[in-house]
Parts: sequence; structure tokens; C-alpha cells
Amino acid sequence: MSKILSKSEMIEVIAHHEVFAGFNQAEKEQLASILSFRSAQRNETIFEIGDKPDHIFFLLEGLLILNFPDRTKLNLLPNELIGEIGILNDDFRLGKLVALEDSQMIAICTRNLFDSRQVSPKITLEIIRRLSKRVTNYLRSIQQTSTKEIIESGENEHIEFKSTLRWNLKANKKDPKITHAQQRNFKNRTEIMSKILSKSEMIEVIAHHEVFAGFNQAEKEQLASILSFRSAQRNETIFEIGDKPDHIFFLLEGLLILNFPDRTKLNLLPNELIGEIGILNDDFRLGKLVALEDSQMIAICTRNLFDSRQVSPKITLEIIRRLSKRVTNYLRSIQQTSTKEIIESGENEHIEFKSTLRWNLKANKKDPKITHAILKTIAAFLNTDGGTLIVGVSDHGEVLGLDQDNFENEDKLLLFLTNIINDRIGTLYLENIHYQLEHIDNKDILRVDITPANTPCFISVEKFDHLYIRTGPSTTDLRLSEVFDYIKRRFDD
Repeated sequence: MSKILSKSEMIEVIAHHEVFAGFNQAEKEQLASILSFRSAQRNETIFEIGDKPDHIFFLLEGLLILNFPDRTKLNLLPNELIGEIGILNDDFRLGKLVALEDSQMIAICTRNLFDSRQVSPKITLEIIRRLSKRVTNYLRSIQQTSTKEIIESGENEHIEFKSTLRWNLKANKKDPKITHAQQRNFKNRTEIMSKILSKSEMIEVIAHHEVFAGFNQAEKEQLASILSFRSAQRNETIFEIGDKPDHIFFLLEGLLILNFPDRTKLNLLPNELIGEIGILNDDFRLGKLVALEDSQMIAICTRNLFDSRQVSPKITLEIIRRLSKRVTNYLRSIQQTSTKEIIESGENEHIEFKSTLRWNLKANKKDPKITHAILKTIAAFLNTDGGTLIVGVSDHGEVLGLDQDNFENEDKLLLFLTNIINDRIGTLYLENIHYQLEHIDNKDILRVDITPANTPCFISVEKFDHLYIRTGPSTTDLRLSEVFDYIKRRFDD
């Protein structure tokens, strides 16, 4: 960009991004009013840890890096949106954003986004839903902090260990005092309901929950209209994996369990809200919800929550913001699937290790073939089902680190990777490739997460294009006779 863009030019640029696409001209004019142009020179800090999240940024050109306190680094490329978790949570920045190159951005003012005098609540609600969907998609791609890591880190103000649930190890017998120690964590259970609650009674119950608190009487009457009473007998299934998320549930009494495909289980107790990720994402249930005891719930109809004839968009927007804050708080309490655990589990069709990014360890020199092998793996993951590439780890899972690549510093390494992806794979696939440096066993490694592409990715070798795919734990160069059928099967259906 050689000039500062006007507001009308800026809105046309970001209108191609999924969060801001599909608005009509009048709506785009409202959004244009909250945009501004922002440039940053090389090495300039755009925001610091602890800053108030007053803007979301859309990168037009340049290269940014987001540095977190745990030394994790995230490179950000043109057409990426930066800072959405901050706007959903509305508390403070968790990372430091720095320009690695001279960069230009569009800044979206979050304060004005929520000012109904500038932007209609209907528009704001749609943007928040889209931002929430991005965050919940990310949340679905990660797991809870490894229990093993929690145990290794020890007890603190948020973590406590108990040896047994009911057995006194010293006395070698059952001991009610042991059980009582666990029960203290489950105070405030709702009293058993002996009757079906009316809508007015139900709204007064959920009005004590943080998501539904603080609304006035007229607003509560609107919310009451979308509530219903739901009971479930012991072992009854409330929803299945793949079901449409048409309700959020508030558990009044009983005990529920949420079973996930990876055999993870989550017990749910009275006063808990269930299903908020489904409403934010609006696609399908990721788990199966079953009653472990006879249970009673309040069901909040999500379809009616978004029907402005029943609930004011202003109320809906506030509820979605609160739900988003719960999800982002949860997101902040977890880490990406532990890289250490991935390394321990070894290579498979979705995981590959590479010792270096550009250095031939046997010949002890830079080798373009090493870098080409990196690009082949990335392309294969793009063309198949996605996966994770970890550089700085041997085939056998030994953490080697990145020192042998002999980069001047971490920023130079990340810039090298960015450039080879741009040059050899292409900017079309940048939104599918996310990479960051992590610190494991006192060594730095590079983690690259790749999501499946919507179009085939070819790598050029000696003037010929090659289509690489994953076959088990290997990268395969498809024969020319196989390419057409594979593309038709993988990308055209």
C-alpha cells in the first residue's frame, strides 16, 4: 500500500473477510464509520500485555508477531484478523504485538462497535456471533491442559490433589471425613424441584446465573418466553453427537455426563450451563449428553433467542457477549494440545517430525532438499486432512531444538518460513497454515498446524507441478494418472 486508505476503501477490503462479509451497503457504511488506518514501522510495538483491547486489527501488508509470556510466538500474515479474543472478553491483552516488517493495518474500534448510535445492534450481534464462531472453532481444535502436566506442576491456588475419595490410607478403612473433604467443593446445589416450574419461576432461577443476571423486568419477560422445562430420566440421552444445537440447558437438579468421541467425559452438576459452544458456533453437537440421575433442566431455545420478534437484539447481543466471555475464559485456561504429548505419541498420518528447517545434519550445511521436504509435508497436509508438523524433533521423538539451523535469531527463522511458504506454496493457503515457536525441554521447536485446503496445492519441482498427499505416516507424490481422480474425489464432491 502506497497510500492511506479511505474509510470506503477499507470497508471494501475487510468485506472479503468471513467476519465482515455479506453486509449490505447501508450496513457497510455503518461499519466504515468505526474503521481507521494504522501503520507500524519495523520493530514497533502495536500493543503490550495488559493493554485494554480497544481495537481489532486486520493486517493489510507486512508481518506481525504476537509474543506471549510463556515464550510462545505466533506469526501473523496479511489478511489475518488480530485481537478478537480481547474484544469478546473485554479485559486485557494477553500478548505483545510487534511489527517484524513495516506493516499496514485496518483498525476496527471495539468501543464504537458496541455504540448503537454508530452501529446497529443487529450488525454488532452478527459480528460477535462470527467472532465467537472463530474462537469456538479454535477451541474445538485444542484440548484441556494435559492432566499429566497439571500433576507435574503441583498444587496451587487453582489445583488440589486428594489421595482417595473415601478411604483413609493411614487407618486403612472407609472414613466419612475423607468424603466430606470432597463434598465441600459442591456447595450451593439447587434444592430438589418437586414440580414443573412456570416460565416466571424459571426466569427467576436463571437470573442468578452470570449469563442471565442484571436484566430488568421487561427484559426478563422477553427471556421467559423462550424458556421451557425439561426432565430426563436416569440413562436418558438428552442430545447426540451431530445433533443441531437448538437449546442451551441450565441444570436444576440431578447429574449429567457429556461424553466426547475421544472418550473424554465431563460431569455436569446443578447450576451449570450446558451447550453454549453449540449456540455460538451454530453447527452441531460435539458430545453426547446423558442423565446419570433423574434430572431436571431449564431449556433456553436458541432459535427464539435470535428471533427479534421475541427477544430484543440488544438483549441477545448482551447474552452472546457473556457466553463468548465464558468460552474465551475457558480458552485462556487451556493450552493447545500439548506439543510434548504429541511428540511422545509419535508420528502418524496427522503428525510429522523434522529435525531441521534447512540444515543437512549429515553434510553439516544448508540444503534446499531439507526445506523442500518441509514444504512437501505442509502441502500434503493441505491436500489431505490437515495435520501438525514439528520441526526440531527427530523421527524417533528426540527434541533436538532449532539451534542447528543457524538462524541469527527467532525472528529471522520465522521470516524464512513465511517467505518460503509465500514463494513456494502461495498466499492462497496462508489462512490454513499457523505456526509458532514453543519451548520444550529447554529447547526451542517450531510447531506448524495445517488445516485442510479447499483447493489442491501443488509444489513446483524443476518446472513440473507435483501433488503431495498423506498416506498413513508418509508423504506421497501422486502419479500423474492418479491426480485427476484424487482432485475430483477430494475437492469436487
